[in-house]
Amino acid sequence: MHLSPIPKTLRFLSIGILFCAIAMCGKNETTAEFRRNILLNDQWKFKRCAPLEAALETFKETDYDDASWETVSLPHTPQIEPLVVNDQWQGICWYRRHLDLKESHQGKKIFIEFEGAMQIAGVWVNGRLKTIHYGGYLPFTIDITDDVSFRQSNLIAVRLDNRDNPEVPPGKPLKDLDFCMYGGLYRNVRMHVTDRLHITDAVQANRTAGGGVFIRVPVAGSKRAQIRVQTHFVNEYRDQTGCSV
Repeated sequence: MHLSPIPKTLRFLSIGILFCAIAMCGKNETTAEFRRNILLNDQWKFKRCAPLEAALETFKETDYDDASWETVSLPHTPQIEPLVVNDQWQGICWYRRHLDLKESHQGKKIFIEFEGAMQIAGVWVNGRLKTIHYGGYLPFTIDITDDVSFRQSNLIAVRLDNRDNPEVPPGKPLKDLDFCMYGGLYRNVRMHVTDRLHITDAVQANRTAGGGVFIRVPVAGSKRAQIRVQTHFVNEYRDQTGCSV
């Protein structure tokens, strides 16, 4: 069965309804900055650990002196492989980035989103372990609101391990696969600054068929289309009154 595309007017209408809903829920409808998405792909410090270093390491963030580390931009992989890969690099590597926040971000919610980190990622913010994420193919987001300072530079440290691990998909040793699992922060990293009343991150919310903005088109035809937009909000203000959609 062939379904015609959704008419442009309906597409624009659904987008308009969504943004109107967001605007109506602002604490200050005229001055509120609802969401800023800031790309953090530059000025990362990178170090690939030698086998002996990796063997002696514990799974924690230490006071490394990263002055001599390589400065890289994302997306990044620990080692550029030849066209024909016979022995792909596997091991532990570190990424560190210093982050200065604006005073205008005070009172906001601050999240860091990793679109792809291969394949076991430990993330620390100012020395505090925030998460250990298993699996390099799915994005993940951490809430760093209560971990950052506005008076001095903040430090994000990421430890990545792409060695064979039977407990992490695909679970097979690299030698048994017909593809490579390159390590590193191989996709974008972003900082999201939102109001305390905000639309959630779809992955972080961890809700079945929910979280973030969930759009369904149960009916789509040349004469009629139906769009359902389900939006998940979180209100972290003490006074939770004054929000209506």
